[in-house]
Amino acid sequence: MNNIREWFDFVFWAGVYVFALVSLFDAVRRLSECGFQRNAMWLATVAALICIAFSTMQFFVYYVDDDLLTGLKRDIYVSLSDDWGKNMQPEERERASVSYVTAVFLGTGRLLEHFAASGGRRLLIPSQEQIRQRESAVRVQTQLEDQKDKALANAVSWLL
Repeated sequence: MNNIREWFDFVFWAGVYVFALVSLFDAVRRLSECGFQRNAMWLATVAALICIAFSTMQFFVYYVDDDLLTGLKRDIYVSLSDDWGKNMQPEERERASVSYVTAVFLGTGRLLEHFAASGGRRLLIPSQEQIRQRESAVRVQTQLEDQKDKALANAVSWLL
């Protein structure tokens, strides 16, 4: 079902692109050959507005994706200090610190130490499920980067 939707999207947007491009070319040709004509002017205006509107949408997608990627790439995580969670029970402190370092691993891929119930520190050893989740996060980020690049290329092509 997804392939049919992708195919339909491609055909639809290719049709819109070809319509706008051919309409703009034909309108400019009519204006240059015959002088000012109302129909040719309307056709040129509509085609130019279509190109500008789609270019603007693609630039918007580009900037939104760029902001999102900038936020994802910021490294705001720090190692837990020795006095972190001192007022917690040892089991609660371990559970909370494991949650924190797991979130760091899933977001950045960095391995940090967490507190054990005994009071010592241990390096997080991610489970297979956590490794799969990290790989999925990296895959989504890569797709977002590709989408950003395609949006910029589409925005420029709509203006040309």
